[in-house]
This record gives sequence, C-alpha cells and structure tokens, in this order.
Amino acid sequence: MMIAILTDYLSSDYDIISATSGESVLEKVKDESPDLILLDVILPKISGIEVCEILKSDEKNTKYTDHNGYHCPSQKTGSKP
Repeated sequence: MMIAILTDYLSSDYDIISATSGESVLEKVKDESPDLILLDVILPKISGIEVCEILKSDEKNTKYTDHNGYHCPSQKTGSKP
C-alpha cells in the first residue's frame, strides 16, 4: 500500500522503478544507476540492510551521503526524540 502511495505521488515528477526482492534491487541499481533509493529493511532473499551494505561497499554507489533511520538516537536507545 505504501509503495502504491509513494509511486502515485512521485511519478508525475520522477521516473519510478520498483523491485520486490533484495536481488532485484541490486540488479536494477546496476542497470539503472538511480539518483535515490528508498529501501525497505524487510525484503525477500537479501534483506534491505544487506542490500544497503552491498551498495555502500561499492565506491561508485557512495557518491552521496546516506540518510536512514539508524542514525536517529531514538532508534538506538528506544526513546523518542
């Protein structure tokens, strides 16, 4: 449901490419070289965290700073900001 909402909202201004598994994310990133990746943590075959680690390990994918929920202090401590 969230994917459909985001796709509908963003598709008028951006080209949207979606993937349903960690493996397909890696294939599409290789083929398409996207400017932005919105990545779920829970994906079949390869988790979103593993996909992120794989992408970050390749220098051509780490041109820009990454932003994710793991940098939030509330995620680490369990408290709300």
